[in-house]
Amino acid sequence: PAHRAGTCAGPQVVADRYSYIAVLGWTILAGYGAQFIWQLRASGRLHQRAFLIFNGTSVLILIALGVFTWRETRMWHDSERLWRHAISSDAKSSLARMNLGLHLVEQKKLAEAIEQLRVAVQLDPGSYDAHNHLGYALAAQGLADEAVQEFRKSIQISPSLPNAYNNLGNALADGGNLNQAAEQFRLAVGAAPEQADGY
Repeated sequence: PAHRAGTCAGPQVVADRYSYIAVLGWTILAGYGAQFIWQLRASGRLHQRAFLIFNGTSVLILIALGVFTWRETRMWHDSERLWRHAISSDAKSSLARMNLGLHLVEQKKLAEAIEQLRVAVQLDPGSYDAHNHLGYALAAQGLADEAVQEFRKSIQISPSLPNAYNNLGNALADGGNLNQAAEQFRLAVGAAPEQADGY
């Protein structure tokens, strides 16, 4: 049976994309200011030299912003680069290490994935997700006994969420413990009867 990591949603309110809202007012102000300068020049109330200085400064600012944008988009090239950048910015980010670990599992880089997920568990030992994701990676590596321990820790922390029950059931089934696995799948169905995995 396939194991599932579940989803990992973080503090979305601080995402980079929301910075566009914060700078919207400044962008409108800059556009209005540029229009005002051009109107002054058209009416002859602004000297040619001042107008050229304004235009030159504007071009330099746009070039600088373009360079910063190019540097920022390089970080978003792929998930691995993004999460490694996040870790280099904050080595104590459990969320970044979990997401990097899950990406590495998808890339079949299981040893490094487990290493990152172990650090995530150390950084946030009370995290349901950290234990569940570490168990997921251990199971993918064929370390069923260790995976079972992590899934059990995950369930102790948050007994109402079904992913760890499903993962624990899969790990037990992989180890030949079918009766125990069936019990975990029953618990998964009880926690989320609308989800198909437990069934």
